[in-house]
Amino acid sequence: MKIKITSLLLSFCSLLIAQNKSNSFKNVISNNPVSNVSSNNVQVPATRTCGTTDYMNERLNSNPQLRESFNKAQEQMQSLINSGEFANRNAAVVVTIPVVVHVVYNNTTQNISDAQINSQIAILNQDFRKQNADINLVPSVFTNLASDCEIQFCIAQRDPQGNATNGITRTSTTHGPFYTENDVKYAVSGGRDAWDASKYLNIWVCALSNSLLGYAQFPGDNPETDGVVVGFNYFGNTGVAQAPYNKGRTATHEIGHYFNLYHIWGDEDACNADDEVSDTPLQKAENGGCPNFPQTSQAGGRCNASDPSSMFMNYMDYVDDACMYMFSNGQKTRVLAALNGPRSSLITSNGCQPLNLVTLCDTVWNIPATATTNNFSIFDIVQGTWGYVSGHNSYLDIAKAEKISNFPANYKVKGLFIGFAKMSAANSSSSFSVKVYGNGVGGAPGSVLGTINTTYSANVPIVAANQYSYFEFANSITVPSTFFGGVEFAYAAGDTLSIYTTANNQVAANLGWEKTSTGVWQPYSEPQPAGWALNLSNYIAAVLCDPSVITSEVEKIDDAIKLFPNPANTSITLNIATTNNYIFKIYDAMGREVETKLMNSNGLINFDISDFNQGLYFVTGISNSGRFTKSFVVQK
Repeated sequence: MKIKITSLLLSFCSLLIAQNKSNSFKNVISNNPVSNVSSNNVQVPATRTCGTTDYMNERLNSNPQLRESFNKAQEQMQSLINSGEFANRNAAVVVTIPVVVHVVYNNTTQNISDAQINSQIAILNQDFRKQNADINLVPSVFTNLASDCEIQFCIAQRDPQGNATNGITRTSTTHGPFYTENDVKYAVSGGRDAWDASKYLNIWVCALSNSLLGYAQFPGDNPETDGVVVGFNYFGNTGVAQAPYNKGRTATHEIGHYFNLYHIWGDEDACNADDEVSDTPLQKAENGGCPNFPQTSQAGGRCNASDPSSMFMNYMDYVDDACMYMFSNGQKTRVLAALNGPRSSLITSNGCQPLNLVTLCDTVWNIPATATTNNFSIFDIVQGTWGYVSGHNSYLDIAKAEKISNFPANYKVKGLFIGFAKMSAANSSSSFSVKVYGNGVGGAPGSVLGTINTTYSANVPIVAANQYSYFEFANSITVPSTFFGGVEFAYAAGDTLSIYTTANNQVAANLGWEKTSTGVWQPYSEPQPAGWALNLSNYIAAVLCDPSVITSEVEKIDDAIKLFPNPANTSITLNIATTNNYIFKIYDAMGREVETKLMNSNGLINFDISDFNQGLYFVTGISNSGRFTKSFVVQK
C-alpha cells in the first residue's frame, strides 16, 4: 500500500532529510557524467538534473517568513485537494496560461530563435492536455491513470502595461552561465526582471552551469523570482536543443514543480518519502536514461510488490525526454489545486488576449446643445436645458430623426447615442429600430444606411436610470456629409417612447424631424396646423470613427482601479479614484460585447451581472484620461 504523507511538516522534513543524506546538489551534479559538451562550454549531463528541490530547501531554511507563506499556500492547496472538487467534476474547464519567455544570452547561440520558443509552447500544450504523440507508449497498467491536466499555454499577446507584445524578451548579458542564485531574474545582476507573476508564467531561458537543466519555484514564494528557468539547449525540440533533452520535457517537468508537483520518488531512495500523490506508485529512487518496463527491483523500481512497476515514464521522474510522457490523475488534482489556489490570478489574466488594432471611434458628433454643430469629445456630453419631450402615441408618430450636417469627409458612423426621456411597452415583444438615413428629397431623411433592431424591454432600465442609450453598429457606416440618425417604431397601444429635445429656437430650423402615421417626414418647424412650428433638435448624436487614428482596443491597464468581488456571482463593483465620465463595455471571453453604459464615475460603480452566464469577462472603461481593462470571473 502506498505511503501518503499529509503533514506539511513531514514533507518539509523529508526534503531536508534527502538533502542531508547526500552531498550538496552542486557536488552531485558536478560528478554527473557528461555526455557531450556544446560549443559554448555548457555541459550536457548524461542523467537529468533538476535544481528545484534544493533551491526550495535552501530558501525555506534561510527565510522563516518565506516558510510561513509557503506553508499557507500548501494549506490552501491541500484544502482544495481534500474537497474533491477537481477529482469529481464532470466537464473539462480548460484554462490558458499566458507565458513570457525571457531569453538572456551571452552569445548568438544562446539567443535562441522564435521558432525554438514556439516549439516549446506547442510541446507544453500537448503534454499538459494529454495530446502528446507518445501517450500511446504508456504501459497498459497505467493507461487509466494518464491525465489531461486541462491547462494550456499561450505566448503573451499583451505586456503588463497593456501594450502589444510577442511574449518574448531578449537581454544581452556579460554574465557567465547562471545557477539557482536567481541572478537571471534581475536586470541589476545581468538578467531580466520578471513580468507581473500574478498574470504571467515567467520562463527564463539562459545558459546554466554545473550540468543543471533547469529549476522552478513552488507556489507561495517571492513573486519577483516566481517562474521557471530552463537551459537554452534544453528548450523546445528544434534549433540548438541537445539530446537527450531535445523534446521539450525539461520545461514540462519544471512547470510541474511550478504547479506544486514533487519529484515522483519523493527525493530520497529508501521508500520513506512520497510525492503526495496517491496514484503514482511509491518509488525507490530516480530513474535515468530510458528504462525498460517494468521497473521492480532496480534502483528506480517500485517499493511495494503489489505495484506493477515504478511510473518511470512520468514527467516528474528523471528519465530522458523521449521516455517521459504522462501526468497522473492525482498529479492533475494537485496542478488544479495550485491553479485555483495561490496561482488563481492566472485564470483571469488577459495576457493571452491580442490587442486588435482598430480605428479610433470615440468622438461624438452633433451634440444638440447649441445652434452650432460641432465635433465634441464623447465626454463633453451634457444634457443642457431641455424644453420639450418628443414622443409618440397621442400623435401617432412612427419615427423620429435628427439631421446631422457638416460631417467630416472619410469618417464613418460607429453608433448613435439617444437621450430617451421616457419609455414603456405594452408587452415584452414590443420593439423599435435605430437607423441611419441618407439625405433625401427636400432635405428629409432618405434611404436607410444602417439598422439596429432592439426591444423596449432591453432599454427601459437604461431610461429609468436616467442614462443615455448607446447603439453600436456591427460595422461602421459610410455616410454623406449630411445624414440623419433616428428611431422607428410600430405604433401600438400601450407603447410609449419619447426623446429629449432642445428648447425652442436654441437651434436652427429643420434639424429635428418626425414621420407621421401617414408615412411622411416633416420637420418640427413645419407651420401649424400640420406641424409644431418649433425649431427643435432631437437628442440623437453620432459616434464617429477617425480613419487617421489607429489604436488598440485597450491602451492602458490602470492598476489603481480595483474590481471586486472576483470571482463574482450577481454583481461587480469598480472602485475608481477619480471622478470622470466613462463609457463602460463588458465583453465575454469570445470578445462579444454583452453590455454598454455611459455614466459618470463617483468612486464605486456597480454592475448587475445576475443574468450573465458562468465564465470569464472583461470590463473596459474609456475616458478622456485613458482606458483600462479589468477581467473577472462569473461563478454560479
